[in-house]
Amino acid sequence: MNSLLAAEVAHARQTLVAAKNASARARKVATETRVYSHDARLRMLQAVQRAMQIGQRVADMQAEHLELQGESSARLGCPPPPR
Repeated sequence: MNSLLAAEVAHARQTLVAAKNASARARKVATETRVYSHDARLRMLQAVQRAMQIGQRVADMQAEHLELQGESSARLGCPPPPR
């Protein structure tokens, strides 16, 4: 009877260790997933900011181009270009 009890205790310990290991793996995966999600959101935010900066530069260049066109037209005596 004692050997049967010892076998059950050993099996229970193995099950407990396996459960602890599975729990640790699950925590690790959950942490990595959160970190990845945070990194992905950060990269997306940075990409949006870069796109906005590029859009602003394009708008500034277009405005400067229209301004220069208007100055050239004025020097030639032509009406300014439509905006």
